[in-house]
Amino acid sequence: MDPAIESHYNTGYERSRLFPGGTPSLEFVRSMELLDRLLPAPPAEVLDVGGGPGTYAAPLARRGYQVHLVDPLPLHVEQARAAGAGPDAAFTAARGDARDLAEPDGSQDAVLLFGPMYHLTRAEDRHQDLADGQHRNPDPVGRPEFFTTAYFHAPGDLAGEVAQAGFTGITVYGVEGPGWPLRQEWADPRRREQILFAARAVETQPSLIGFNGHLIAAATKP
Repeated sequence: MDPAIESHYNTGYERSRLFPGGTPSLEFVRSMELLDRLLPAPPAEVLDVGGGPGTYAAPLARRGYQVHLVDPLPLHVEQARAAGAGPDAAFTAARGDARDLAEPDGSQDAVLLFGPMYHLTRAEDRHQDLADGQHRNPDPVGRPEFFTTAYFHAPGDLAGEVAQAGFTGITVYGVEGPGWPLRQEWADPRRREQILFAARAVETQPSLIGFNGHLIAAATKP
């Protein structure tokens, strides 16, 4: 693993990132909304690749999915196993590399890659921020919230890479919509529903898809 990426995640920052102050973030709420619509019905088998500390694996397991999480970082696997130990959110976790998965082709009903597509920065592995999508944190110790070594897809590029991998029926969704910069407003329950309404209304609008903090590409393997 890239030492910068390993150092970033070993801070433990990812465990609470999507729940600032204990409140689910807009990114998490919208991502779960989309997963609820896009995943096959439980008890489908879901492989959560790069699933971190189990942020999505746990709620999916509570919905009845059979989830197995793989992540290259020992800390994340340890945290995920703890999160998956309860009877209401039971799932398994093991170390794994998105570039060399142990699971055989066709063994899963659905696969999530919410982390690896960031960190496989070389085109041969997955395929400067605004210029070429390459992101680096100039102060990884002092500013962990500025993320770590990553590649940020443009919306059209993401769909193109998914197609090149042999998937069909591709749709790219904007997760947060135009409300993603409104972190203070998100804390207000009255504003929260307005922000969610806006995100849902424009989630696949081509002219606004780039105005999102995160994208989700959904597709099927023939």
